[in-house]
Amino acid sequence: MNNKPDLASLFGATKSDTFLGLDPCNNLDSIDASSAFVGVPCATPYRSVGPYAKNGPSSIRNAIASLNANLDRHNFDLGGPIFPQGSIKAVDCGDIAWDEKNFQENRSIISETVKKILKNNVIPILVGGDDSIPIPMLEAMSSKGRDFTILQIDAHIDWREI
Repeated sequence: MNNKPDLASLFGATKSDTFLGLDPCNNLDSIDASSAFVGVPCATPYRSVGPYAKNGPSSIRNAIASLNANLDRHNFDLGGPIFPQGSIKAVDCGDIAWDEKNFQENRSIISETVKKILKNNVIPILVGGDDSIPIPMLEAMSSKGRDFTILQIDAHIDWREI
């Protein structure tokens, strides 16, 4: 018997298959959102450990599911709701496909996905995966020029300006 309280339901969270319970987006060519979450399991795994982070996107979705009831709450950092009334919300575009043997194709899919999102003036938010993901993402971002901001949350820094 499990006597642990379900904190997610206590705060009004419901089960969701998307990041934070956001609406899904299945068509990147006509995406209408402020930003788009994309699960990216892996591009080129390390030979020594393989695709150790391939379950990253689903693990993160599951870990933050308890927060999906909080999107309409007051955000003290922003001084109001996360998505004020009338604003365009974020969407979840699901996980990209990846192949455990075709690393070049994985990088191409990541790059093309980011380019499609950018083409619609939407901010891509890649969630996943391993250290090989930023390179094709940065290549795609460069299609918009050299002036952009990146926020990378990781256990360590993967890249820097030297």
